[in-house]
Amino acid sequence: MKLKTIYLVLCVLGLVLPYWQFVPWVLANGLNMPLFFRQLFANRIGGFFGMDVLVSAVALLVFTRREGARLGVHGRWLPLIAVLTVGVSLGLPLFLYLRERTLEHGRSKRTRPQYECECGLISPTLRSAADRKDVPELPPDPRDTTAPRAADVACVFPSPFPKLNRRL
Repeated sequence: MKLKTIYLVLCVLGLVLPYWQFVPWVLANGLNMPLFFRQLFANRIGGFFGMDVLVSAVALLVFTRREGARLGVHGRWLPLIAVLTVGVSLGLPLFLYLRERTLEHGRSKRTRPQYECECGLISPTLRSAADRKDVPELPPDPRDTTAPRAADVACVFPSPFPKLNRRL
């Protein structure tokens, strides 16, 4: 089974299972948010799960923003809506599905990954001709043994002396 399919199944479970508990509560109590939080934090175990989900949601939103921008994921706002309306149980598998779809699409086009570099070392002159849009793409390496370029390695493993790097 493909990862995309597994993530979609987890999206359905992440929507159905939480709402299976939440909808009857809302039907019985309405959207009484003070009561909701009183019951959520009624004891230490409930508080533990409440805090765990809250921290997980914030971490997921930070991750989806950064990783989605880095990979150019389309629809990366959808996990935000999913976290706010359902929770992490839908937001995480939804983002993983979108991420896998983007990576799969990139692999089918045989493009090289683009690294974010804040160190200032990467310039268009350091990139190979295959990375520029005005030149035809290189054929795929049949042995898949392409090594990272020195400029990419410098970006992934930045020097602890950034001022020295700029002079080089």
